[in-house]
Amino acid sequence: MPANPHVPAGLSLALERHRAALHALEGVVSTGIGRRTDDGALCVRIFVTAAERVGRVTAAAEKVLGETPFEVIATGEAAAGDRSD
Repeated sequence: MPANPHVPAGLSLALERHRAALHALEGVVSTGIGRRTDDGALCVRIFVTAAERVGRVTAAAEKVLGETPFEVIATGEAAAGDRSD
């Protein structure tokens, strides 16, 4: 798959390099690249099952990602094909 020209290569590389470690964290259901909720800056987005997991995942992700910008978002349980309509 070609690189997205709107995403800095370093951000994509960081996610690919650390995706397995992030997914190994308890409660993580998905990762991706998107815009941070507070300021719209591009970042690694880490989706977790419950708000109670945000703090622990944030602390662990800081160690995994270092200076790479990221955001942890509580989404609840998700399964492929889930739809609200």
